[in-house]
Parts: sequence; C-alpha cells; structure tokens
Amino acid sequence: MKQFILPILFVFICMLSPAQAIRITVNEKFGDEIKPLANVKFELTFNDTIKTEMTSTSEGSLGKFDLEKGVYKVVLSNPVYVISETKNVIIEAKRTNNLVVTCVRKSIPVPEVKKPIKKK
Repeated sequence: MKQFILPILFVFICMLSPAQAIRITVNEKFGDEIKPLANVKFELTFNDTIKTEMTSTSEGSLGKFDLEKGVYKVVLSNPVYVISETKNVIIEAKRTNNLVVTCVRKSIPVPEVKKPIKKK
C-alpha cells in the first residue's frame, strides 16, 4: 500500500506547485497616454526557437506562457508596429513574471511629390 501512496502524493504536490511562466501585456502610446492594445494579432518568439501567434484581449493581455526557467529574448512582431525585442527576461522557478511591452506604430512614408520641370 505504501508503494502507491508515495507516487500519488508526489503527483499531487507537483500539481499544486506553480510552474514558472511569463504573462505578457501589450500597450500602445498615444502622445502622453498609454492604452492597452485590444484584439491585435502578434507573432511571439522566445529565444529565436519557440514561435506562436496570439491575439491580445480587450485589456491587452497576450496570456500566460509556461516556460522552462532561464533567460529569454522575447520578440513581438506585427506588420503595423515596430518589432519589439526584450532581452534578458529571467524566468525563475515556480514564479510567474509579468512583461509589459509598449508598442510603437511604424511611420508611414510620405511619397515624394516630384515637381514638373519647366521648359524655357
């Protein structure tokens, strides 16, 4: 009977212990004001190897990602915004870290207007 209790107890303890994770929130700066980016699709990359696509909630949350403990580079990309790269994000054992990213819109180039050359 003891041989069954220990494995069950171990599994129960593992289920109760929180895993390490990161919770990502995205905002956009409008002049002096910062607002959550709602319903925007992003491609997330962790350390150039783990890639996923997520859409932000109405509060700007991209969700919680369970990761192994370590140091990560987090890249968010979207065609409308400048690519955001955050280096040295530390994921600690049994802890959830929060990462808030403020995105900046790409500037739209203004087409150059060529003036006609006047003939003399």
